[in-house]
Amino acid sequence: MLPTTSNLPESPAGDAGAHVRKVCPHCGSDDVMRTATMVWDVATQDWIVSSLHDDGAACNACNREEIELAVETVDVGATSPAGSAQDKPQDTPDTVPYTAESYTAFPAGGRHESGWCVKCGDDTVCDVVGGQGDAERIAALLNAAALTTAAGGDAAAHLPDLNREAQAIALGTLRLIDLQLREPPSPKMLVVMRQMVRCALGDYTVDRELACEQLASAAYRRTYDNH
Repeated sequence: MLPTTSNLPESPAGDAGAHVRKVCPHCGSDDVMRTATMVWDVATQDWIVSSLHDDGAACNACNREEIELAVETVDVGATSPAGSAQDKPQDTPDTVPYTAESYTAFPAGGRHESGWCVKCGDDTVCDVVGGQGDAERIAALLNAAALTTAAGGDAAAHLPDLNREAQAIALGTLRLIDLQLREPPSPKMLVVMRQMVRCALGDYTVDRELACEQLASAAYRRTYDNH
């Protein structure tokens, strides 16, 4: 599923000192889901977003549906007369790399799908079944894991087949599993754990099924071994 919402500011032409964002007309929140038109891309053999719509949206803050989004102008300060690069507003906000975002999509046959996902910049890391709370929790864990890995922690020694980005995703997912499980997992739960690892790692799992098995086993040991 492709996310079809973004709350990043949009710069109106000719106004370098302001941004606009789409908000709920009832409560003013920018925690909104926008509807989208999707088309089949022959080259990638997948559905892609062709356009976003302000009508028919939904607000996660006040739970209103079928609304038409309003435009809010945000003054971020004008540039200096010299127009130096450091004085210009940044295109990308200085935020943590992993974020929880909502989406609404029509992937095929007019079927309506919405939910929450974890994103890293413009890239979708994984869909989250548990909703906003779990998505925010996963994003926080991934950010913590990314900092640990980037700082030269011992993750690389245990995950030699994965690059740093994949290591961070795997560690964050396993930490989430550790927090969620409250009793020793059954064989069926171990399968679910492996699937969670695969989902989190995405394309990194190609030809790395053994790594997934090891990661799931590591989560089991870390959670339930007292030694």
